Formats: sequence, structure tokens, C-alpha cells
Amino acid sequence: MVGSFGGVGGASCPLPPGLPHEGGGVKRCRWVDSVMPYRPPRESVSTGVARTLRRNLTPEERMLWARLRSAGLGVSFRRQEPIGRYVVDFVCYPARLVIELDGSQHLNSEADRVRDEALNADGFQVLRFWNNEVRANLEGVLERIRATFTERL
Repeated sequence: MVGSFGGVGGASCPLPPGLPHEGGGVKRCRWVDSVMPYRPPRESVSTGVARTLRRNLTPEERMLWARLRSAGLGVSFRRQEPIGRYVVDFVCYPARLVIELDGSQHLNSEADRVRDEALNADGFQVLRFWNNEVRANLEGVLERIRATFTERL
């Protein structure tokens, strides 16, 4: 059908506002009883960057994620998550804890300092670990993460 897009089960819904149609900016679908206001898909520069970063984890990020995923420490973490204008390596929302893994390019980084201040202003605590620390002492890194989120919960 011209001027509409398909829905679940072959249902047809009017196009979003701003496109030529008679829908008036409201999406009506046969498979939904109510009228839903149109909301464009959540897409931002940081969301696209986060998707790319999730596909291309560093070896150290993979090591840590293998231990954090599926509530491995008793709380839920997300990886390569957009928060505001930044994409953080790992975040635990209940504890408002951000974990960043850094290589040598982050040594004395002014950009990292500004980013940490912005995240702190939003109520997040940022823990930074060097990649070589994750490789050499993963259990120590996990213990520090566990201690930090325990005191924040």
C-alpha cells in the first residue's frame, strides 16, 4: 500500500508525520487497540558508535565482559553503553558505576578527565583500569569492582 508501512502480521500503519499521508502524525495499527503517538527510532551518533564498539571489543574488554555478563558479580552490567554524549565501556545502572579500560593512549588524557567530571556530575562513579592490569590481575580488578558497587548499592 502506498503511503504506509507494514506492521506485525501484515497490519498496515500510516507513515510518520512529515511524510505525505493522511495519518495526521498518529500511528494506527489493526493489531493494537489504542492509538500510539509516532516516535522516531532512537538513533544517535553515540548509539551507532556503541554498536560498532560492541562488535569490536578489545581482548581485555572481552576478558572482563566474560566475567561481568549475565550478572556474574550479582548485578547487571551493560557494555559499550551510550550515556549522554559518551559511550562507556561498562555500566551498572543500579550502582551508577562506570568501568573504563584504558590503553597507553589514555595516559594523562584531558578528554578523559572532562568525561569523568561529566559522568560524576550525572551521579556516576568512574573506575578506570589499565589494559595490562586486566590481563595480569583480573581477579583483583573484579574484587575492586565488587567492593565499589557493594558500597554504592
